[in-house]
Amino acid sequence: MAKTKKKSKSSIQSSIKKSSIQHKIGIPYINKLKNIVKRAHPASLIFIVLIALYFSLTLSCLYQRYIWLEMKEPTDSAAFMQMSWEFLGGTPFTVTTLEHVVADYPHNFLGRQLMFTLLLFTPIFIFTSSGVPFLVLQALIITLAAIPLYLLAGRLLKNNWFALLICACYLFNPITFETFEQFGFRLETLFIPAFFAMFYFIEKDKYVPAWISLVIALLTKHNMIAFCFMLGLYYLIFDRKHRKFAIFCLCLSIGYYIIGVKVIIAKYQVSDTTAFKHFAKFGATPKEVVINLLKNPAAVFELISPLEWKYVRYIFVPAGLFALFHPVFWISLPQLAMNAILEDYHSVYCAWHWAAVTPFLFIGIVFTISWIFKKFKTSGYIRYIKYAIAAILVIDLLYNFTDYNKKVLAADKNYYYKNKNIDTIQIINQLAVIPPDASVMASGQLLWFLSAREKIYIARTEFHTDVDYVAILLPMGQAGYQNIDKYFIQELPKANSMYKKDFKVISKSPNLLILKNRKL
Repeated sequence: MAKTKKKSKSSIQSSIKKSSIQHKIGIPYINKLKNIVKRAHPASLIFIVLIALYFSLTLSCLYQRYIWLEMKEPTDSAAFMQMSWEFLGGTPFTVTTLEHVVADYPHNFLGRQLMFTLLLFTPIFIFTSSGVPFLVLQALIITLAAIPLYLLAGRLLKNNWFALLICACYLFNPITFETFEQFGFRLETLFIPAFFAMFYFIEKDKYVPAWISLVIALLTKHNMIAFCFMLGLYYLIFDRKHRKFAIFCLCLSIGYYIIGVKVIIAKYQVSDTTAFKHFAKFGATPKEVVINLLKNPAAVFELISPLEWKYVRYIFVPAGLFALFHPVFWISLPQLAMNAILEDYHSVYCAWHWAAVTPFLFIGIVFTISWIFKKFKTSGYIRYIKYAIAAILVIDLLYNFTDYNKKVLAADKNYYYKNKNIDTIQIINQLAVIPPDASVMASGQLLWFLSAREKIYIARTEFHTDVDYVAILLPMGQAGYQNIDKYFIQELPKANSMYKKDFKVISKSPNLLILKNRKL
């Protein structure tokens, strides 16, 4: 009996001790979290739920596209992934998938575009060669960009509900989701969080993180040189309180132009004006282009097609119209001009061209609404003005969410391989027969699964008889990326076909053909 009492007492003491440890370790943190939640504005809690939901939906839909071979531009995404992988191999920025556009110096991408932030993605390939982490990062980049936008909008508008509405409009606007909706991974989306963060830090007078944010944006792609210069002019003319930052922007853009375009791009190309080829109609050099555009700005409007005008209305109406009334939006003028000059497909359907415009559109909306609130602060109509603006934002959100639902959430209804009852998992698994160090020529839709290697060709311009393996998707039917399939299928049945002599079939299914070079 005494023994039982002793055991019971020991058990109670142990329980008290355990409870005390739990109290020391867990309860203070739980209470702290509860206090944070209690103090948080309801709009902030809804915002957290919104971005978590948006990230989950977006990633899920991106993964569905990936697994059903439905990426529209796998060539570009695979090129970015291949360049990231090449850092580990010691041949940075070398890419073979875009051989038809990288003219000189064995396919070095620096001859065409400056994309140094690809270095940030290199560590992925230390752990895996899968394309899935790139989908996760793409969804994260787009989603987390809403955080600095929310903080900036809340600070300037002094109203978290309006900040929440503006962030929701950002997430579901076509120029946000169409940047990645069909194209998988696009490096250019880094513009968006970088510029949102930069404006937020500037408003808080925190220059060092603002500089870092700007440098990240600038190193993402060479066309940010013009943005950086325009940014400097904006702060110099409209916000002289930040003139030191303005001078930094101007010096940075000029310095990077000299180093990046006049030295790096010029080294890999015949001319350093390659980076400005879209403006070739207006001059042979950047200087000529600027002079001619200033002399005749109407020439740009003449190049805009009816389809492009329709897309512009689609993006800006209704809430985006606010941005047009603030000079911060017109920092994106160089990109707007380039989009107007481009052909329909590239300026409308390849929405990464709009990625750089996205942050300035929504920063412009925030700044314009902030100006309206300040201007009519003492007016008796301010309440009705706020209701009207809120109504415009809600209409914009509902209008764009309908499109997001159609193009992202419900897009799988139109998937080609899914509608044809083709087992894409089987196709992906079948690719395992190709060794990881072998060179491959493949159909565009397969490039996502083969990008982590030194040589991978899409063969739009020629058939490579020196590659180790060839992978061809069957049947044909999707518009676009069947160049290699059509070419090979037309050539293979010919009696004198050299490909029968050079390659042998090593794996065949109703939907995938894999050949191996006989020299191996």
